[in-house]
Amino acid sequence: MVCDRIKERIEEHCQQTGITMSQIARELGYTPKQLQNILDGNRVLDIEDYIHICEFFKVPASTFF
Repeated sequence: MVCDRIKERIEEHCQQTGITMSQIARELGYTPKQLQNILDGNRVLDIEDYIHICEFFKVPASTFF
């Protein structure tokens, strides 16, 4: 599933950069649980959420596909 690949790549990027999911959530205005729900597929990863994550990491949108 596409969301699973995106989640895996975001998690890999976090490990490489030393950034935690909690840090991302705070910066993006989500609770850690909300971000986890998005990445777990319990909430739709819409384009706005995805763009915010890419902007946080300062990477192009194609990075996590």
